[in-house]
Amino acid sequence: MFTIAAVTADAALGAHIAREYMADVASRWYGRPATEDELSQALRDEPDDDLQGATGMLLVAVEGGRPLGCAGIRFLGSVAELTKVFTLPSYRGRGIGSQLLRARVDPFSDEPYSDRWYSKELAASV
Repeated sequence: MFTIAAVTADAALGAHIAREYMADVASRWYGRPATEDELSQALRDEPDDDLQGATGMLLVAVEGGRPLGCAGIRFLGSVAELTKVFTLPSYRGRGIGSQLLRARVDPFSDEPYSDRWYSKELAASV
């Protein structure tokens, strides 16, 4: 059974899963496993140090002390950008990504057929 924890991107769990995420993305970009230099460049190109505090959040799915997946939320004024939604390939299909996404919004109804809640704030019309 895994748990979901909010961590900083520079904490061991956050840094490890962010590197796994970027290795997956970069490898798909290049169509082959990314080299260490390519991976390092990708991590510099897409920093995640703002996924904490007032500017964001990094959620990590953890099982036995090992990070299995992540979801980042970056706050941009009145908008929240969802980023770095990822599950390690060997753990896909277990609902980890879904639970990471559900950790963002508490249930706001008791509808019998609802099992997911999403939220989006709309700007007031002028």
